[in-house]
Amino acid sequence: MQKDSLMQQGVGSLLIGKTRQLFNIDFWSVPDDYIAVSNVASDITLPSVVVAGLPSGAVIERAIAVFKCRAVEETSAGVNALDGAQEIQVRDDSPSAWIDAINLIADMFLLGASAREGGDVLIGAIDVSGTVDGNDTYEFQWAQALSDADGITFYDLQTGLKIWYSV
Repeated sequence: MQKDSLMQQGVGSLLIGKTRQLFNIDFWSVPDDYIAVSNVASDITLPSVVVAGLPSGAVIERAIAVFKCRAVEETSAGVNALDGAQEIQVRDDSPSAWIDAINLIADMFLLGASAREGGDVLIGAIDVSGTVDGNDTYEFQWAQALSDADGITFYDLQTGLKIWYSV
């Protein structure tokens, strides 16, 4: 294909092979008001993401998970952080097996006593396209969420999926 023809195909597309193009799109959950991580390990349900509107014949080439929150608060009146490595996981709503999507490290979200800080956006590095494979609902959980002290609260959170697909 000639360079001029490629330029006319628009932003957000790349040529792969001779007849397929690569596109990306983000899908987000409905916001949740808060979740609390305590000093007792537990799986915390996060908002689900509905993937809808992918064109017929689309092939998911890569998918990554995203977690965002507006604020993080330490509510135990002491220094606090995540206790050990943890994961945010995703699965098909069939339900299928949970797979790791975002790795969290020990001492992440370190907060001083009674501190409240602005939130963040965590972008996974794990390709979850083996599970996120088309239009469907995908469930999220924070597996074995655990803080050093009781507790850390995450406010106004959403989960998302960034999907690269070819047609």
